Amino acid sequence: MSYLRLSFTLPSVPICYPCMPESAVAQETRSHTSIKPAPRLRHNIAWSLLGNVVYASSQWAVLATASKLGGPQMVGQLALGLAIASPVYLFTNLQLSAVQATDTLKRFAFPQYLALRFASTGFAITLIFLILQLWPQRPQTTAVCLIIASWKAVDSISDIIYGFAQKHERMDLITTSQIVKGITAVVAFTAVLILIPSVTWATAALALAGCTTLAGYDLSVLKRTSRVAMRGSAVEITPHWSTQDVISMIGLTFPLGLSAMLISFNANIPRYFIGHVLGEESLGFFAATAFITMAGTFVVSAAGQAVLPRLARYHEAGDLASFKAVLIRLSALALGIGIAGIFVSCLFGRELLSNVYRPEYGRFSTLLTLMMCTATVGYEASVLNFAMNGMRRFRMQLPLFIATNVTCILACAFLLPIHGLNGAALATGAAYGVQLLGAAVIVAHGLRNPATR
Repeated sequence: MSYLRLSFTLPSVPICYPCMPESAVAQETRSHTSIKPAPRLRHNIAWSLLGNVVYASSQWAVLATASKLGGPQMVGQLALGLAIASPVYLFTNLQLSAVQATDTLKRFAFPQYLALRFASTGFAITLIFLILQLWPQRPQTTAVCLIIASWKAVDSISDIIYGFAQKHERMDLITTSQIVKGITAVVAFTAVLILIPSVTWATAALALAGCTTLAGYDLSVLKRTSRVAMRGSAVEITPHWSTQDVISMIGLTFPLGLSAMLISFNANIPRYFIGHVLGEESLGFFAATAFITMAGTFVVSAAGQAVLPRLARYHEAGDLASFKAVLIRLSALALGIGIAGIFVSCLFGRELLSNVYRPEYGRFSTLLTLMMCTATVGYEASVLNFAMNGMRRFRMQLPLFIATNVTCILACAFLLPIHGLNGAALATGAAYGVQLLGAAVIVAHGLRNPATR
């Protein structure tokens, strides 16, 4: 993959403080914050929620279109491609967006984050290609996986821009990008699938939609955020490679990247088992049913992304009372969404699956209820994951997610042969339970020992 070089002049003030002691940096950061008040938290949550809901709906529309025009096998191919690509990118992305958003002391500048993201994206594409060589799929499935890898590469560049905007609480700009990207993806995927009934070409349309949004809007997000955040001084925003800084950044974010990969791997372990044991068609039924629970995930994620910079500032300032208050509200939101989802799936699960997809999906209503129950546990675990990131408890997360993955693998190996797709849902719930318990211990430890990293 050739490296893009962004070269344009933007207003800025210095964002690195190489000669300033850390305490002085903290003082300057606090004084800057007092000069320019951050947007209201509810305002940020509303924007983030809107963007995530629209983007989630667009992905749901893509999946529904694939199920109606292509059938469960096409859904299975898309699900397998995402199951292979997503853990790799979550590892190589190193959660730089979250690290950037919580970098209250401005240890690294945006050009340094961007340079590392370009390098890690190239590594991700190479790694996915090697995985497909070692784990060969059918030619069409392999092509879909490689195109999805390209699509994720484009999204990873947008993600680092989102991190810059999120740091300065410009959730409105991120939301607009998500809306444009989601609508463009649905239109492109549907149009191509109608004109050329091929999952390969339809997936390529998704990648093209991502490229269009990146070039047409996301770069302007960077410009507009810089004009406000950098207070009028000119700076050239280009990827800036410094080996020493890159080593420092990787040392900081490598455990976080591994943790993110393990979180994604945990969600995809049942898909690997189903694809290998039951086939792509069964995987299509499972993935389509599971995606309904993602509606709640996107809402919780939207709220978590909006409050993450605020959590980081509260924790850095030692304002644990405000930190706990935000965390409790976020947990209550996640629990309410989960309970509502369980209620809807119990009463209307069969009709929902039949109408959104095809009538044959209706027989999986019990699976949907089970997955909503496990998803509720997952929502709460996700909330605590935002809390850990706000505390910058990065290294502590790695043992937790290793234990979560081991639990999921063992549970799948035991339950799936006996209970089929329902067993996969139960295995996911067991893994989420371990994640929730471990995250609660880490957050409680962080609240008792706020100085520990």
